[in-house]
Amino acid sequence: FEFDSNDKLPPMTTPTTTSKVFVYGSLRSTEVLHALLQRTPICAKGSLASSAYKRVCVRDAPYPAVIRSSATTTSGGIVDGLLLRDITPNELELFDAFEDEYERIQVDVQIATTSTTETAFMYLWNQPTSELVDTPWDFEAFTSDANLLTNYVNNSRLFREDYELQ
Repeated sequence: FEFDSNDKLPPMTTPTTTSKVFVYGSLRSTEVLHALLQRTPICAKGSLASSAYKRVCVRDAPYPAVIRSSATTTSGGIVDGLLLRDITPNELELFDAFEDEYERIQVDVQIATTSTTETAFMYLWNQPTSELVDTPWDFEAFTSDANLLTNYVNNSRLFREDYELQ
């Protein structure tokens, strides 16, 4: 992996209207999403419209990261996920806190059912790449492990409750 701190983008401001957020890991689970937001947003299946990114595993963590592809990494293939279409400003701030190891950027998402492209926020890994494992992350394995999913849902709910107390 290659990490270049010069790749950082200027901080994003929080919009005053609803936003679109592309999720590609644990937040694709409706149980996790509902535990965090206390609702299930309007969503559509999609994938990143650019091959400039790849999804990899985070070492010793049940969730993945998306990084920028480079000549030193293997091809990441398609980064599929969900486009959440009606995220409120408060929910976007909650996502920012929940995704604290990541940087919110804008990406283009190709919608699976229509092949149209929509711009959305996404969380890009911004920690040292030594914490990553260059292997694909498996959503089905994440959701089929009942104990893992239950613990992750509970931790997401507790995160939201703690966040609301701040």
